This record gives sequence, structure tokens and C-alpha cells, in this order.
Amino acid sequence: EMWVNRAARGSPWLGRMNVVHAHLHPQHSVCCQSSRLTTNALVNATTRPFSTASAEPSVVHTKTPNGCLVVTLNRPKALNALDLEMIRALDGILKNGEQDPSVQAYVVKGAGGKAFCAGGDIRALAASAAKGDLSYPRQFFTEEYKLDNLIHNLRKPYIALMDGITMGGGVGISIGGKYRIATPKVLFAMPETGIGFFPDVGGTYFLPRLPGGTGLYLALTGDRIRAADVMYAGLATHFLSPSSLEAFEKTLYESSSPDVEALLQQHSSPLTETGESALAKNKSDIDYCFGEANDVEEVFNRLKQRNTPWTQTTIATLASKSPTSLRITFEGVKRGASIALDKALEQELRMAMRFMESHDFIEGVRAVIVEKDNKPQWKPTALQDVTSEHVAKAFAPFPDPQHELWSS
Repeated sequence: EMWVNRAARGSPWLGRMNVVHAHLHPQHSVCCQSSRLTTNALVNATTRPFSTASAEPSVVHTKTPNGCLVVTLNRPKALNALDLEMIRALDGILKNGEQDPSVQAYVVKGAGGKAFCAGGDIRALAASAAKGDLSYPRQFFTEEYKLDNLIHNLRKPYIALMDGITMGGGVGISIGGKYRIATPKVLFAMPETGIGFFPDVGGTYFLPRLPGGTGLYLALTGDRIRAADVMYAGLATHFLSPSSLEAFEKTLYESSSPDVEALLQQHSSPLTETGESALAKNKSDIDYCFGEANDVEEVFNRLKQRNTPWTQTTIATLASKSPTSLRITFEGVKRGASIALDKALEQELRMAMRFMESHDFIEGVRAVIVEKDNKPQWKPTALQDVTSEHVAKAFAPFPDPQHELWSS
């Protein structure tokens, strides 16, 4: 379950390639089964799931003859939301790719035509937390954040095809890539404050590095943005129309030696096709109200001061979020602005586990994802009742050092 309730139609392939269906056994080893696939079917993986004789694997990877390792997230009915099996599979694929001299680049995409990846397995995390069982959430977040860190530090080019919904955990496995391709279908958000959580997967690191107050605005409001805004904020590196994306993939997979940079320059579409950026349009308000505020109360006060239709809508949006999430998110983004990614992820694991013990996360998931009444009863209900001591606790080291992100 996620925040929102499977690549080449082109000329025949000149060669053939092995398709590897990767899934994880309980021992965490990758089990592989080979079949054959044409280039056209490879590019069309975003619109049609791979089919196998047995149950379909949740992650499929294919290596083209020229060394492109194409990875497809294959849970289209769940909008490719990440579960622990997928995290482990992707981690193993990338680590093996780094050691394989024949691999030249990674292309990561989502199956089904609707989503790149719409988040993480929030329902399972909340169910465990509600039972007081923190072992699964700790395992999930630890392995997810280590995967996010790995992607940021890959030696070989990583290309994320953000062709559809890209939220939460999906942002985590795209934002660290050298090349992040937005299409007209991209729908980007870090909507965690709406379920009593916070923008994790490196959010406290990359959000404060966006222009002006943009990062804090996206972090607190969870605003869902389209291609124009994604490009304006630098969340994507290139914009490609559907036909350009198809041509780019086909050329990438068929070229004798893939030059990703040159091919993206060749196939990128004009930004005029994205329409107007609302973030750019409201830059003055966003920078003044979010970029210059010292705390969440000041954000509200500055929005009230400006008193425009946009600020009034933004006030209403913020008022619907968990007060605890707003305070802790503000502090997390503030701290993340001056620390390295590994430290930010370490900080986020502490924050995530404290949220697993909170009322608001379980209540937020109930209201937004499970029962969908969209009427969460936050505790506390007001910002002023979220104490500085409560905020500080979210960032405190674990009593057991073995629970820290980088302990092993």
C-alpha cells in the first residue's frame, strides 16, 4: 500500500539478450532464471508487466549486450511500492553490477504505466508498529536507507525513469541517481506529514539543498508536483516526452558504447512542453514564508501576513498535517542542511523508529491508507503542545548502539 491508492515500441532488435528474473529467498540470495527478450519488449516494460510461468518476481533485471543493466520494479498493482524483498533485490543487483566490468550503466523503471515507485510498504510498517513489534520496521528502514546511500555513491551512471508517480521511497531510489528523467506523467511528492511521519529516504539531506524555501515547503506541505516543478526544483535532470523517452531508451540499448550524457542531450524535450511551474510562480511567497522562517509557528505567521489565495490554501494544507510531524520535519530539514548524506540517513533512522512508537503514525495510516476517512485525530492536536523535549527525543541516539544505521 502506498500514498496513492508495469519500454520500446520501435524497430526490431538487432540482437538478443538474457532476461534475469530476480527475487530473494529467505537466505537473502538472489535466485535467477533466464529467458529471452527483444529490445522492443524491454522498452515496453513500463506499460506491460513481464510474464513468467510462475508467480511474477517483484524486481526484474536485464543486461543488454552493450552493458545497460535495466531494472524493472514489478509490482504494478501496488504502484511498485517497495517492500523489503524489493529493497534487498535491488541492493543485490546494484552491488553485483558495481563488480561486473561488463555493466556500463543502470536504468531503473517501474512496470504498469502508472508509477515509477509510489512509496514504501506503509501498511505493513504500521501494522507491525501497532502490535508493538519494531523489529520489522527497524529492518525495513535500515536496509532501505542503506540502499538509498548506495545509489548516491554508485561508480556507474544510474538512470531513474520517473515516468509516473514518484513518491516517498520512490524518491529515495531516484534522487541519488546521476540522471533523473521526468516525463509528462511524473507526479512527485514527499507526503509523509499527512500520515504522521516525516520525509525520509534522504529527504532531510536533499530537500534543504533545493532552491530557497522550496525544500521546506515540499517537506511540510507534501505538495504533489508535476514536471514543470520537478525540473524547476532540480529534482529531475532531464525532461523527455513519451516519444523522446522511447527513442532515448532504444538508442541507449542499441548503441555500441552507450554515452548517456550525449544521448540525453540529443533526446531531451523543450521545457516549454512542461507548462508553467507553480513553484516558480510562487517563489517569492515560498522563500519568504518557508526559506526565512525560524520555526513552524513563524511559517504560519508569515503565510498569514502575506494573505493571498495561495497562502490561505497553504495554511489550510499545513493545518491538516500532524503537528508532531511538522515540528520534527522542520528540525530534521534544518539539521540536514549542514550534514553529509550518511549522517542525515543515520539521523533519519532514529527519527523513523521514534515515529513507529508514536500515536500519529498509526493513526495517520489508519485514516489515509486503511480506512480512508481522511480524518486523522492527531495527538497532540496543536503545535504549541509538541514540546521541544519531544522533538529532541526523535534525534537522540539509540540506547543500544547496535541499532544505529552504520553499526554493521
